[in-house]
Order: sequence, then structure tokens, then C-alpha cells
Amino acid sequence: MKLRIDKAKNVSVAERNLVAKWVKKCLKELAKKDHEIADRFVNAEPIKYADMIGNIDVYCKGSGQQSNGGCYKINIDIKGAHQEAKAGKFHEYKAFENDPVIGAFKTDDVEAVIAATVAH
Repeated sequence: MKLRIDKAKNVSVAERNLVAKWVKKCLKELAKKDHEIADRFVNAEPIKYADMIGNIDVYCKGSGQQSNGGCYKINIDIKGAHQEAKAGKFHEYKAFENDPVIGAFKTDDVEAVIAATVAH
């Protein structure tokens, strides 16, 4: 299965490819037996990576709005990633901001912000 990913005109191919790289890495991690994510629609069997990739649409936008995602769609705002990297910090929801594992962290690396956003 191939990842279905599209981009806005103001998002570069390199930026789209970075998002694709991190979506694939995150889905591969989630598909590991350690996590045992059951597919709600197939007799509660653990879901496979190929099924995850085949059932999700990814869109890379450059609008300066929030990124979001769910079971079947992920929207990543590249402009927001650049803004956070320029500010030197990846921000997280207030409830998680100070968590040492999933909270905010200092970085000026756009790829690190994209990776954290996708993983979120």
C-alpha cells in the first residue's frame, strides 16, 4: 500500500516528503505488537501497518492554522511548524506542556517540530 498524501501549493515537495517520512515511522511504531491496536471493524484483530497506510489520507497545508488528525485523516500545517521552530520551541496543549515525555521542548529544527506534530 502506498501512503495517500497531498499538499497545498505553498508547501514544497521536500516538506511533504518529511511529513510522509514521519507518518510512516509513527504508523510502523503503532503497528508493533507491543501496542496491539485492535481494528474496530475486523473482529478486534490487531491492525497491520499496510491496513493503516491504506486507510489514511494525509494533507500538508501552509496556512498557519492548527494541525489535526484522527483515524482516517491527518492535516499537518507546515507554516505552523516553521513558526514554532523559528520561535525555538515546540508547544503542546497546556495539560501536557510540562510532561517530560510528551510535553513541549526547545528546538529550532523544523523536522523535529514536524515529527512531534505528526506523532501527536
